[in-house]
Amino acid sequence: MSEQVKTIEVEHRTGTGKGIAHKLRKKLLVPAICYGRHIEPTSISIDPVLLKKALDPTRGFNTVVKLKINGNGISTETLVLVRDYQVDPIRREFIHVDFIAVKEDEMVHVSIPLILIGKSPGVKDGGILQEIYRKLDVEALPFAIPAKIEVDVSGLGLGESIHLADVKFPEGVKVSLDPKTTICSVVIPREEKATAAEEAAAADAASAAATAAATPAGGKGAAPGAAAGGKAAPAAAGGDKKAAAKPAGKK
Repeated sequence: MSEQVKTIEVEHRTGTGKGIAHKLRKKLLVPAICYGRHIEPTSISIDPVLLKKALDPTRGFNTVVKLKINGNGISTETLVLVRDYQVDPIRREFIHVDFIAVKEDEMVHVSIPLILIGKSPGVKDGGILQEIYRKLDVEALPFAIPAKIEVDVSGLGLGESIHLADVKFPEGVKVSLDPKTTICSVVIPREEKATAAEEAAAADAASAAATAAATPAGGKGAAPGAAAGGKAAPAAAGGDKKAAAKPAGKK
């Protein structure tokens, strides 16, 4: 075996349902199930305190533990990982746990934390570091599962990105994502983008105003004689003078 593995003794259980779960919790136990490619699904009960103690502080649920299943006068042992779990929303204690049986020479699919380290010069220039992935699904041997994957952003400038192909993984760890997948990037804040858009709109408005000012008065569509210096106004004035000179009392 590749490393020291902690053993947890558990009991085989036959009953299911809320009633059984309630009885187990009164005994400070929780219902669980163990399944996998090489074993039949087995219902068990487990002490949640022992489970917490068996998990490595850095590996968390990716810690390989050994279950010693007692029941029907026999005991069987199997290596497992925590595949899923449920917790009480108030007490934050386990109320159900799913284990998947593993073998140390067979690959297993797990999710591992992705941690960004270093200080990005792009952030110093006013950008925002956008972390697209906080976890990565990988495939690895049970005892070769990394506790985390670190990505150095100390060379990441404004508008630049780090892709999966740029990340170094431990030997034997496989990722199914496209190498071109973006892991993180430094983006320009929305406020600055809005300012640039406003400046462009203002420039367009100024250009439109300048074009309107350059258009000659009385252009296409103007009424005849409406232009400055037209003859319509003098003609109207002459008519008024003729009416005023007509002798009074004459029809």
